Amino acid sequence: MNNKFRKFFPIFAYQKDFIYLDSAATSLKPNIVIQAINDYYQKYSINSHSGSSNPLFNEVQKTIQQTRQIIARQINAKSEEIIFLPSTTYSLNILTLSLKNYLEKGEKIALTHLEHSSNCYPWQSIAQEKEAQIDFLPLNKNFTIDFNELENYIDRKTKIVSFSHMSNSLGVINPVKEITKKIKKINPNCLVIIDACQRGGKRIGPNDKIENDFPLAKKFEVGTLPLAQIFGLQKSFEFLNGFGIREISNYEKELKDYAITELAKLKKIIIYNQNLETVDLVLFNLSGYHPHDVADYLGKNNICVRAVLEIEGIESAKKCLRSLQNGTITAFGGKFRGASYDKNAERIIKQAQNSLKEAIKKHNEGESINIQETAIVPPSYYNWWISRNIFSEEKKENAENQPQTLIVDLNISQYRLTMLQK
Repeated sequence: MNNKFRKFFPIFAYQKDFIYLDSAATSLKPNIVIQAINDYYQKYSINSHSGSSNPLFNEVQKTIQQTRQIIARQINAKSEEIIFLPSTTYSLNILTLSLKNYLEKGEKIALTHLEHSSNCYPWQSIAQEKEAQIDFLPLNKNFTIDFNELENYIDRKTKIVSFSHMSNSLGVINPVKEITKKIKKINPNCLVIIDACQRGGKRIGPNDKIENDFPLAKKFEVGTLPLAQIFGLQKSFEFLNGFGIREISNYEKELKDYAITELAKLKKIIIYNQNLETVDLVLFNLSGYHPHDVADYLGKNNICVRAVLEIEGIESAKKCLRSLQNGTITAFGGKFRGASYDKNAERIIKQAQNSLKEAIKKHNEGESINIQETAIVPPSYYNWWISRNIFSEEKKENAENQPQTLIVDLNISQYRLTMLQK
């Protein structure tokens, strides 16, 4: 099965020993998608608003409409309800700004502690500007929205509810149809917005159909569309549908179960979502180490995982993880997010387990696995650290003189200690 999928991804022809376990953040692209993107630039490269009878223009328009139809069938929608924007984060920001004047002083926006920052910060920003209130809907023991508690949180002052279909942190899935129906029953005038980014593609099905609060959504689709990406998106759906959604989903579950079984054999491994019903995400940590230290160690062994330090403004996922661990979180709420996805099979998971076993051995022998003495820090993260006085004055002065990506002396474990002291 591994070879069956792996051969479609050209990156493995160049990185033969590459072990990729970060599909939850960025999926690797199969050759058919890459070729479709190249085809647009090499064979068409014309604007969809050209408005001529040129065969190139007609072909671009045809591809746009076909892609709308494919997606509409996949999610049980109408093709005119499908619009194309550069990204989910961009879309949420545009939507949030467009609803700013929909809010009055003292009214409410409801979110959850499962949200990606792109579904939090924009709402927090307009709430502050309009003197509105942010409420967080309660979660049940399975870390989905507590359906039975909605009446205690939604009222006539609640103008907007925005929540994820599937959490990008925990991988749990909210029953959006039932939740939306209940919200509308409590307050028919409340707008319900679903961040379905992580649930997209092969995971959305006919039973997920919900009412659309934005029937004129196409007004957001202005200017030049992301045409090359639309060409690629069409082929990505064809690629997934060619294998069968059920086949892929079943295989993902097998890999996730195998990964959890193997990781659970290691004494110092903490698995956060072992007893939760989630998709193909495995959240784990190595006791005694910051997740970035272990991610760096695995990276040196050519194993790509995602290390996340939950330092968002509302520290949402950290609160969830605290509950999972009965109040004890190793490394300040940090975690790994290892996503097996379709092309990473049991051999790859075993290699990751062996590398973690080696890290544990070094830890037991008193040897540090800290290998990164510097960190490449994007300006946005740097500003967050500056605002909390994490850097010394000397480091602030040096870093402030570098306007682009900053390279600063930063031992990650020491940074963790600094965070814990705050």
